[in-house]
Amino acid sequence: MRLVYMNGGLGNQIFQYVFFRWLEVETGESCIIDDTAFFGSNVPHNGYELERLFGVRKKRLSRFFPSEALQEMVQQREKGVGIAQQILDAGNAIKVIRERSATNISFSGEITLVDETPQAVRKVIADDCYYYGYWLGDAFWMDFPKVILTELVFPEIEEAENRTLAQRMSEERHSTAVHIRRGDMAKLGWATSPDWYRAALAKAEDIWQPEHYYLFSDDFAWCAEHMEDLGLKDVRDRLVVVDGNRGDRAYVDMQLMSLCAHRLIPRSSFSLAANMFCRRADKLNLVAW
Repeated sequence: MRLVYMNGGLGNQIFQYVFFRWLEVETGESCIIDDTAFFGSNVPHNGYELERLFGVRKKRLSRFFPSEALQEMVQQREKGVGIAQQILDAGNAIKVIRERSATNISFSGEITLVDETPQAVRKVIADDCYYYGYWLGDAFWMDFPKVILTELVFPEIEEAENRTLAQRMSEERHSTAVHIRRGDMAKLGWATSPDWYRAALAKAEDIWQPEHYYLFSDDFAWCAEHMEDLGLKDVRDRLVVVDGNRGDRAYVDMQLMSLCAHRLIPRSSFSLAANMFCRRADKLNLVAW
């Protein structure tokens, strides 16, 4: 049994799914997604989205248990007893393979730390493991990009305004997405500074001179207040604000960002996934690491 932890918003889910599928392809065996984070009193963002958006149907831990048993597991998880610990406490042999940077897991059994690369994970693959991490970056999907890009296909864009934007982004040689994420990243102190965006915009102007910049954000009021600090004031005549894709339609922003030739983005799984989906051979990205 190999379980892969999944949580968070769509960006997290995509990278964890890529790792999950990489593990299945690498081992030639089916794995199980631990989707219990999407049950209970604190479900993140729009919940589990991979089936709704992409139609992928893989083994999910929640489907192995009747509702009452699942509810008990979720309650225990919310009290701090994670799924891997619950499996161990039930007398089952299991160990944790933990991505080195993913520190927020409590487990009393054997934990093996691993770098987020296929080469490192290959050395520790074993039966009866719980894989805990976020696996950001393109290392895993680069091993089999055609599989991922075939399985994860966005729905057709419905809204006329978004279709117009999609066509323009696709046709422009240097269309550039600017993603300014605030929300939970700002609360945690992880938000990218305005200085970085100002420098990134200056670099884009110097290197590829975009026809338009397309601004994506979860806090446009903050962006408007800091236009000059961000460097957006200098390019306002070529700035297009992409607003209106919210709630269960928020994924459309990722879809549109993926159609741009280039991206100026934070180290957010949402915008990193947009880069992964971009199929333009000449794409360039500036990422605030």
